[in-house]
Amino acid sequence: MLPAKNRLKLSHKIKNQLLGAQKVSSDKFRVIAKFKPDVFKVAISVSKKVAGKAVDRNRIKRIITESLRGQSNYKGQFLIIVNKNIAHLKKDEVKDKLFRLLDKLK
Repeated sequence: MLPAKNRLKLSHKIKNQLLGAQKVSSDKFRVIAKFKPDVFKVAISVSKKVAGKAVDRNRIKRIITESLRGQSNYKGQFLIIVNKNIAHLKKDEVKDKLFRLLDKLK
């Protein structure tokens, strides 16, 4: 789990926080990002339609947070929405796919 200072709270206010944000998507993820200096906050959203079991949803969130841990290349607020069940993928595969998307945003 990411530290509390790096977590973006998902609420009804999220729309206001990410107004005018850049969006990029692939078959596995959709990333909405608003770049801000000296801030790194992430929110991950996995719906029941993507992964029916809570175990899978939690594994997906864990894989994504572990792949983002310790990175310092990206600054801003990020909302990562998972489009397909990626619970069967390894951390390195998810990291590669996710960072390719984030590189498109720069």
